[in-house]
Amino acid sequence: MMTKDEARRVLETELRSRKLAKPMTLEELNVFCEEMYKRLEFKSHSERLADILKWAKAWQSKNLPRSAA
Repeated sequence: MMTKDEARRVLETELRSRKLAKPMTLEELNVFCEEMYKRLEFKSHSERLADILKWAKAWQSKNLPRSAA
């Protein structure tokens, strides 16, 4: 079992390894979060998926250019 901080670092490492050029679509983000939910086990089971989604969105916002909508 890992801490939330350790889980967040694993998630960010996975995002970097994917070499994304733009933010994921909502569908891609949902699939990614489900994959990470299955891989990561940390103490807060009730908030795990919400935390993963929050971390992924924050990482994308900080590291990827926004697409013109």
